[in-house]
Amino acid sequence: MDKERQTKEDTRRQKKTRENKEEKTNKRRPTREDRQPGEDIRYETRQQKKTDKRRQTQQKKTDKRRQTEKTRGDKRKQEKERREKTAGQEKTDIQAKRDKQEKTDNRRQSREDS
Repeated sequence: MDKERQTKEDTRRQKKTRENKEEKTNKRRPTREDRQPGEDIRYETRQQKKTDKRRQTQQKKTDKRRQTEKTRGDKRKQEKERREKTAGQEKTDIQAKRDKQEKTDNRRQSREDS
């Protein structure tokens, strides 16, 4: 009696699981073509979802890297221009000092000569 009941329950469980599996396999997720406008995309497989997510994160990383490289390059360029300007300014300042020194030396020389 007990064994008989056990087998009945087992067969019932097996039947139910089989039906559930069939139901799941028959149920197809909507693809990109099936979706309505404004409706979020349901992926056909989990694998598609994973690869899409991986692609998105990779894209974000590359975009961020490009942005940092660009800003670095811009900063370097600005720094270089600033250095060139200040270097040019220093050169003119040094030249002006030399000229002034030469004038004073020439004046002294002319005084001493006369």
